[in-house]
Amino acid sequence: LEILRIPYCDGFMSFIGEGFPPNLISLKILNLKSCEPLFQCGLHRLTSLRELWISGEDPDLVFFPPTEMVLPKSLIQLIVEDFPNLRYLSSKGFQFLTSLKSLYIWTCPKLESIPYEGQLVPLTQLSIRRCPLLEARCKPGKGRYWRSIAHVPYIWLGDRRIIAP
Repeated sequence: LEILRIPYCDGFMSFIGEGFPPNLISLKILNLKSCEPLFQCGLHRLTSLRELWISGEDPDLVFFPPTEMVLPKSLIQLIVEDFPNLRYLSSKGFQFLTSLKSLYIWTCPKLESIPYEGQLVPLTQLSIRRCPLLEARCKPGKGRYWRSIAHVPYIWLGDRRIIAP
């Protein structure tokens, strides 16, 4: 099994007890009502995992990834979507993601912070959509985080592709 899609949180909860297949390369978890089980399931042990898509409605998720969650170093693509109260992407959680090339952050209306300059250096694609606070802070030339992302060749803010000067 290389690709696993878990479309509903009920399925995810029962699957966690069995553990993930070690050779998993793509994991898509949708409609997650509570992220707590995900934080403790040992994703960092999935050394073949290249793509991770996490979507949910967990009202308690404010930091991603939280302190107790370590993401696999092998990740190339990360999608975080639909978390209504997510405010911060944790610098600590991104410090070992040296293979990460694509980061997609969608529909997180309270998100205001991304990892500091230097931690997103490996990125070649960045998409921030329906995250108004973060979109404003990433505006070319004047946004607080522009220096942290200006090196990324392909940037989408909202529905616009940004061409770095």
